[in-house]
Amino acid sequence: MHVIAGKYKGMALDYESKRIRPTTSKVRGAVFSILGDRIDGAQFLELFCGSAAMSIEALSRGVDKAVAIDVQLDIAYKNKTRLKLGNLFLYKKRAEDAVKILGKKQEQFDIIFIDPPYGYKGKNELLLSISKFDILKADGILLFEAENSDKEVENSRNFELIKTYQYGQSQIICFRNIK
Repeated sequence: MHVIAGKYKGMALDYESKRIRPTTSKVRGAVFSILGDRIDGAQFLELFCGSAAMSIEALSRGVDKAVAIDVQLDIAYKNKTRLKLGNLFLYKKRAEDAVKILGKKQEQFDIIFIDPPYGYKGKNELLLSISKFDILKADGILLFEAENSDKEVENSRNFELIKTYQYGQSQIICFRNIK
C-alpha cells in the first residue's frame, strides 16, 4: 500500500496485519475526490485508523493536523515514524471513549472519517456521540465506510445525508453537519 497523492506520494505504508482491513487505494482516492479542496488546512479525525493510511493521505494532501484513534496502533506508529509526521497524533483508545475525551477538550474537526470493522454494532450510537460531544464543526463532513449491505448508518438523524457512494464491497456514506 502506498500514499496516492500529495507530498508523500508513492511512499510505502505498512499495513499487513490480521487485525486490520485497510481502506483500498481506490476508496481512499475516491474519498479525497469527494472532499476536494475541503482538505486544505483542515483538521482531520480518523476513527478505527488501523494503519492510519487515511490520516497520512490527508496530511499528504494538505490537512494541517490529523488525529488517528484505534485500540491497536503498532502499525500506525511505524508509518508515523517512517514518514516523520509531527502533525499526526495517535491515541490508543476505543472510538467511543475518544469521542467523549475530544468533546470534553472542546476539540473540533472539519472532516471525520470512520472505518469500523465490518459487523461493528455501535454505528448509530457513535454518530449520536459525535453529535452530542460536538466534535464535528458546523458544515463539517463525516464519511463512514461500511459494507454495501449495511443500511443502518444511512438512517442516522444526527447529520444531513449527502450521498452514498458504492465501491465493490464497500460504501462511503457522506454526511454534513448542518447545525
